[in-house]
Amino acid sequence: QETAHAHPPSKLSPIIPRDTIIGKSILFIIIAMCFLAGLAIVSLLLVQSSVDGWTRDIGKQATVQIIPSPERNSDDDMKTALEIIRATKGIAQAEPLTKNETAKLLEPWIGDGIIGQDLEGNEISILDELPIPAIIAIEFSATESVNLNQLNAALKSAVPGSSVDDHKRWLSHLSSIGNILKISAYAVLFLVAGITVTIIIFATDAALNSNKISIEILFLVGAEESFITKEVRHHFLMMGLKAGVIGALICMAFILLLGLMINIIYASQFDNLAAARILFGQIALSPYQYLYLIIVPIFATLISGITVHLTTKKIINQMH
Repeated sequence: QETAHAHPPSKLSPIIPRDTIIGKSILFIIIAMCFLAGLAIVSLLLVQSSVDGWTRDIGKQATVQIIPSPERNSDDDMKTALEIIRATKGIAQAEPLTKNETAKLLEPWIGDGIIGQDLEGNEISILDELPIPAIIAIEFSATESVNLNQLNAALKSAVPGSSVDDHKRWLSHLSSIGNILKISAYAVLFLVAGITVTIIIFATDAALNSNKISIEILFLVGAEESFITKEVRHHFLMMGLKAGVIGALICMAFILLLGLMINIIYASQFDNLAAARILFGQIALSPYQYLYLIIVPIFATLISGITVHLTTKKIINQMH
């Protein structure tokens, strides 16, 4: 007598095969889209933090410029201006910039300023020939407000040729640039979303049409439309989630590596690393900002799920 051996039922094959070349290609493309979406989010965060930092620092400071005049004593004008500024309510600190510090500010435009040598071999600097204003750096108090109009009037009365610059023009320019960069980052996000939706629509259409016979057989044996829709949606939901996680992780690694490389370049090219970071910016996110990259897999999963659900219903209805 032969003994019947019971075999466990084999796992049902999915409607859409997972390990096809087309499926892997689609996964790779969605990962690339998620990576770009992550870069757009990081760009938004970097622009926002940079503009906030610049405006916060500039908003706490002002400068006083004193145009030199051959009819007046520059040292006396500087002394008078400092006395007026330091006596003004709301001023925390006022310090004159040295000649070397002023030269450093002008260096990006005129270089080191050396234009030749005199008969004795001494270097001649263009800074000695130009009427470069004396500059006083002012820092505002954190607890008291300052009336800059009143300060400006007092300085002009006591020291002709002096003026107060509160950097409002620079703040306006920074704000405008920041808004343009933010709009650009949002545009990239919407573009990536649109491309991803288009890719998923074509992928769903191709997957369903390439498995049309299997789907028709399922209909013949009594499978409902909701069952097929659910299976296809689950396939692309998992694909979207997987692509989103991988894309976000690649983006995070890329940002960390890029930030490290930029710091190495700064360290090799600049003596003052902190000043270079302030002037040219840095690619660095705080730990909580990296959490924003969680948006990428959520975004990819939602787009995949909604797009596939609507597309599958439409295609299956056309098959009937």
